[in-house]
Order: sequence, then structure tokens, then C-alpha cells
Amino acid sequence: MDEPLAAPRSLRTRRLLLRAWDPADAPLLRAELDASDAHLRPWVPFLKGEPRTVEATRDRLAAFRDAFASGRQLVYGIFTADASRVLGEAMLFGDSPVRELGFWTAVDVGRQGFAREATQALLDLARGLLPTTVVHLRCAPDNLASAALAERLGFTYRRTSSDGYVNALGHEQDTMHWELAVTSRTRAEQPGDEEAVRRVEEAAFEAPGEARLVDRLRAKPGVISLVAESDGEIAGHVLLSPVVVEGSRAGRALALGPMAVHPDHQQKGLGRALVRHAIVAAEAASADVLVVLGHPDYYPRFGFRPARASGLLTTYDVPDDVFLALPLVGDATVPRGLVRYHDAFAALD
Repeated sequence: MDEPLAAPRSLRTRRLLLRAWDPADAPLLRAELDASDAHLRPWVPFLKGEPRTVEATRDRLAAFRDAFASGRQLVYGIFTADASRVLGEAMLFGDSPVRELGFWTAVDVGRQGFAREATQALLDLARGLLPTTVVHLRCAPDNLASAALAERLGFTYRRTSSDGYVNALGHEQDTMHWELAVTSRTRAEQPGDEEAVRRVEEAAFEAPGEARLVDRLRAKPGVISLVAESDGEIAGHVLLSPVVVEGSRAGRALALGPMAVHPDHQQKGLGRALVRHAIVAAEAASADVLVVLGHPDYYPRFGFRPARASGLLTTYDVPDDVFLALPLVGDATVPRGLVRYHDAFAALD
């Protein structure tokens, strides 16, 4: 039996917002599909039924919304960060344990890396939150951009065949088949994981301080501890802990960190999967904002921005682009003030 796809309704990347479709998005989507019709028609099967009205597009998005809510398939609109324009669509669908990745982008935004940015975010979910073991991707042999993207994402080419596939022009067409094996997952830390987590932290930081911090914090109220497994072995870890926002009477804030991946398992996407899971966990805990003291080139990939812009300050003497925040709700409800970490962090100073 197919397992439901459990995933957040929105994801942020460095430049994009990926959000589950809503019928209200129909006018924006309709405009982009009309403008890109000739470009997309040879490769995108659902265009067979074109032309469509805004009303018909609204009905289609309502079906996507319902399928997303039931966990049958994940179809995200790719938006600009401010949600003012639709740039394309990205989706994960199919029967567990096999999923298929699909996407398209508007004709005038090609070669800007938007497709890779969006599909990488979905693969991070597949590596972490979804009950997935294999992800497939298909593209036309002459769609060189999609084939190159598949290679950059780590997919392996398997074969080219027609399999009775008919494109939106009504022509039978060969299809390149690509495959990505997923051998990792993220989950909540469980009793008995402590020693493995300690080894990961000590190896990643080449010092015992972060491991000791995790030991001091994991049993505290409101702390969330997540691990990443690779081939059944704990290879990564991230901690979320409550922080106090002085000067604010509303809202709840969580801090992300320490976050570590064992050196033997780095460059495999485990860190990205852990951060994605941490964001989902923070949302599930009803946090209003997530903060991190982290690398200014890494965390913006997930939508984090300098915290000062959200009205959040830190007691640590660090540059503004190192103390970062990700609002999880509307800006109006994000707490503002001085962020104080748990006293246990003082041992790292």
C-alpha cells in the first residue's frame, strides 16, 4: 500500500518560495503557462488539454491542494521569494518506496538555476522526511538542460526508451530514465542514540565541547533532537532548543544548533536533510521563528536571513550575516528583541 507523503506546505530556498498550490494562484499560473506554452508543450504532458481557462486552472489547483493534504502527491508552485510571480512547478509523486521527481520552469527564467534550487529542496525532503528509497526522473533525450540537471543532482542514467509515452503534441517520444537511490533518512533521536550522537559531534567539531552541550541540553523542556542515518548508521545530528527573546511578550523562538555531520558522511546531503527536518519540527512545535549562529553562505539556502532585519539581536559578538533567522509565520507575529540562549551554551564561549 502506498504510504502518504508527509511534508510541509512551504519550503524556502536562497531565492525561492515553494508552496503547495492554492486555487487562488490560478491567475498567476495561467499567465505563466500561456507565456511558456510553445516552450513547454513538447515536454510537459498535462499541456495536452490546452487551452485552459482561469476557471479550469483553478479546478486543477484545487485537486492538487486536496491531493497534497491527503498525502497522495506533493505538487509545489515555484514562486519568487515574495510570492509575486510563479516561476514554475516542482513535484514528487508515485507509489512508495519509489517516487518520481518532476518540474518545469517558465521560458524566460531558464539558465538561472531556479530548477536546480527547487528540485534540490524536494530531494532534501526525500532524503529526510519521506518514506522513499528510490527517486526517478524522466526527460526527453533532446532536453539537454534537464539531463544536465539530473547529473548535477546525483541521478544515474539508466536507459532511453519510449514505453508508450506520448507528449503534449500527441507524438510518441523516447524518454531518458534517471534514478537516484536514497540511503539516508532523518528521525527523532531515541534512547540509546546518545553515544552515536556524541561520536558524530566530536568528529565533526574535532573537540568535545558541542557533544557535551548536547548532553546537557537534550533532556531540557522544549528541546528537539534529530539524527540522520546513512545506511542504518547515525551520521548526523541537529538540536533545537528554546531561546528567550527579551523585550517580547509574544511568540516562541527556537535556536538551531549544534548541527553536525560526521566527516566520513559529508557531501551526501545529510546536512541539508537535517536542516529541512529541523524547520519542519520547529513549525510542528508552533515556533514563530528559528534562529541560528551559522555560516552566512550555508543557511540562506533554506531561507534564513540576517536576524537583525527581523528585529532580533544576539548577545554574541558576531557579524550580522552570522546570526540568522527564519520566520515561520507572518512577520507581524515574529517576536522582536534580544535573543538569549540557554545557559548551557555559555560553556562554549
